[in-house]
Amino acid sequence: MNIFKETTLKQKTLNNKKTIKIFKSFYIVLFFFFVMFSLQILPVFAADTTYYNDDKSYNFTSTEEKVSELYTGTTFTSDHGYTTRGQTKTEQDVFVLKQKSDASQGIKTVTWAIYDSGSQSSHKAFERKNLGAIAEDYEKNHPGWKVLGGINADQYFFNYGTKLGQDGSDIFVNQPYYPMIADGENWFTYNATGENSNVVGFTNDPTKNAFVYGARQRTGFKLYVYDENKQLIGKFPIDYLNPDSPNKPSTTSNSTVLYALYNQDKEGKSTSSATTSMDVTSTNDLFIVSNAEKAFVSNSRTWSWYKTSAIDAFFGKGTIDLTAKQTTLKTNQFAIDTTNQELKNVLKVGSYVMAQYEFDDEMEVCDEGIGFHTVQRQNNKDNNVANSYNSRAYPRSVFGFTSDGSTILLTCNGGTAGSSHGLYAQEINAVLKKYDVTDAFQMDGGGSVTMVVRNDKGKFDTVTKGSDGNDRSILSGLFFVVRDIQADITPNVQNTNSIEMNVKINDNAGRDIDKVYLQLVGKNSSGKTETFLEEVVNEKVTFNNLSSNSSFTYKLFVQYKGNTNKSKTFQEGTVRTAKLLPSVLNAQLNFKDGSYVISVNVKDDDNAITDLDVSFDGGETYNRLRTNYVSFEGTVDNFNTDNPLGNLVIFIRYRELNNGDVKTITLQEDEVKWYYTSITFIESLKRDIDKSINNIF
Repeated sequence: MNIFKETTLKQKTLNNKKTIKIFKSFYIVLFFFFVMFSLQILPVFAADTTYYNDDKSYNFTSTEEKVSELYTGTTFTSDHGYTTRGQTKTEQDVFVLKQKSDASQGIKTVTWAIYDSGSQSSHKAFERKNLGAIAEDYEKNHPGWKVLGGINADQYFFNYGTKLGQDGSDIFVNQPYYPMIADGENWFTYNATGENSNVVGFTNDPTKNAFVYGARQRTGFKLYVYDENKQLIGKFPIDYLNPDSPNKPSTTSNSTVLYALYNQDKEGKSTSSATTSMDVTSTNDLFIVSNAEKAFVSNSRTWSWYKTSAIDAFFGKGTIDLTAKQTTLKTNQFAIDTTNQELKNVLKVGSYVMAQYEFDDEMEVCDEGIGFHTVQRQNNKDNNVANSYNSRAYPRSVFGFTSDGSTILLTCNGGTAGSSHGLYAQEINAVLKKYDVTDAFQMDGGGSVTMVVRNDKGKFDTVTKGSDGNDRSILSGLFFVVRDIQADITPNVQNTNSIEMNVKINDNAGRDIDKVYLQLVGKNSSGKTETFLEEVVNEKVTFNNLSSNSSFTYKLFVQYKGNTNKSKTFQEGTVRTAKLLPSVLNAQLNFKDGSYVISVNVKDDDNAITDLDVSFDGGETYNRLRTNYVSFEGTVDNFNTDNPLGNLVIFIRYRELNNGDVKTITLQEDEVKWYYTSITFIESLKRDIDKSINNIF
């Protein structure tokens, strides 16, 4: 016996088993990551990578993160880890949205606040709502645009005073702490306390710096006049807002005055007469906007009780619908009085106008802008933000910009003030280092901190856990939005195992599309999920080998020129395959309890039948729907001995689709396999004999 040879063979067998085991393990891991990529969610178990603030006094260690793509180039990250300050290690949950904004490609960072819910159209104002509601309102006011996610924005005055919670004498509209720009409109250039600093503008232009920062100078109060197509005719200076001297333009040549109420408070908290109405009289024609889209004073040099910061600030827009030499203005109205002949030449009933204070040229290129509390990082360096508010663990909300020009929206969970869960300001900087943030700004913290992310159903999930226990009502939000591709997608042919769809792109959202794809996802008869992806050719696409009577969700994907990736859109819906046609297996004629009973046995796997009728001898029709079979009863007089079946005809009415038209199958008696018992003939013969005897006598 060759012991060496036997040992070698055993060793080879053992090595082969080890090799097979290694390959199995490799393929299991490979399959796991394939599934994760298919779901567009990739958990990354970090090797406890630690990031420090500049002076290394605070750090953040990321232990696990999950990244998902919300849209092409827009990601959401859930990042779990811990911070260390001194000997204290604290678990942290950080949430990050990232996007490289480009307005020319329909990808933007925007601000928004709800102006009136529509419940009191004659008394509009800014309203506090939760962040999800603000996101929904943005979409409502911007058809074709979708919010991908966002965070709470600037802090706000919510009780019309200069201090949080103060309910008192301020007669201005509820407003943020700092300036706010939305849709290219300067809603707030100064607030009630005279603040115009701490504002960041978003350029949404990758060819420029992603943001403009710093205290801004205003360059004037202007009236924008548009034609009937809302094309700008020109901008004209406004010289006064609610002047001290009545009829000021009447005695001053080439001047313009705007009149508007001070308070837009829907809750009627202020009692000043200036908040209820304003009488205006002029020797000129007043151009009146009596139902403005927006109209609010946020500060005034003549009415502000906060005298140290009294300055005029107003925004309004709407259509001129009236001219008069005297009017009484109420909420949501404003009037223009001018001796500027050039302006008078273009103003008329029907003119659309907008009045706003302009910023300097650098900020004017920004269509969006929002205020902030503190500068966290600037020019890739940490800022000294040491104060009592920043030197405690607290829920935080931050936005910033990376070295490649991407925008970051970041929040962290936290308990109430004094708890360990939450971030110190310097710990924020350590977290920001992980995401390559070079410039960052902290916004409203605490119970207002919220992040929402769009889910697959088009709703908004709150991913943060508020210290209030629920989503707080806030004034404004900062969002990532995209202008979605618009398409008409309709079923052309729906068979039992195939669907043909018509797909027509109506709006490419400014993007260069190379190819278009449609995806179907649904479950087959076995309950297994099926996914199909086909290219749209000549505005048509066909899917084969589908299960009958099945519902599929379709989604539109596009491939941009110069890119091999298939990018999803929000164009989606549902479609069904047709039901299998029902058929008659057989029918039976029986005699029971003095009556004939007709039973029709059908094959109807997809429950297509709506009702089934039987008629005979051209007489009465009987029907009664049962599961998988139908029973029809008739009396003996309806039959005759020569043909006991009596020229029976079966009518099956069915729907191929649940909401489709009702169709009919007609079956003559020779098209159906009939069964009948001998008693049928005997009873029929007996009845006929009895009938004949009765006729004789």
